[in-house]
Amino acid sequence: MLHFLSSLFKSSADEAGDLDKALIEAAIERAIDGTDPRLRALGNYRKRLQEPVAQSARHVIALVDALPAPVEISRRGYGTDPRLRAFFVSADHLQEILGGFKTVRDYLQSLSDPLPEAIFGLLTLEWKERTVLGTEQHGEILRRDVKQVAVSFFDHRFVSPAASEAESRWEMKKRGYDYLLKVALET
Repeated sequence: MLHFLSSLFKSSADEAGDLDKALIEAAIERAIDGTDPRLRALGNYRKRLQEPVAQSARHVIALVDALPAPVEISRRGYGTDPRLRAFFVSADHLQEILGGFKTVRDYLQSLSDPLPEAIFGLLTLEWKERTVLGTEQHGEILRRDVKQVAVSFFDHRFVSPAASEAESRWEMKKRGYDYLLKVALET
């Protein structure tokens, strides 16, 4: 695992000092817990893992911090945001998909406080591009059987639901780091 994380994020200028020491310690322990707890038997495991873990954490933090600002996903948003109109067939389809997210249902059931005004998270989806024959109008001439690209979106998922954007981004960072650990175990 150490070699994998080191090779994935090589940079001679990077130092662990730019991240909070408590964050690095927690990330090291999360790496050990997520891979092989027997690594704790090595007396210098914290020192050996400090730089690869810091590089991994910086990478994941940068990826999540680079995500765009939140977009309201609602019937109202469907009418004003062209991305939502591309991702969902109709406002009813949007409502149907939103109501089907298990992650959101589980999040709402876990709350003991009043329900949040908004739920923040990351909407992911798959897309497929294919060539179809359609029509095209040039001035007053209508041409048939014109090759066009059709894109469809499916398998919508909503991850890291939270009551605030900051909390949701933190959950995404933990999820991204855990994914790196999973990949490390597979190599």
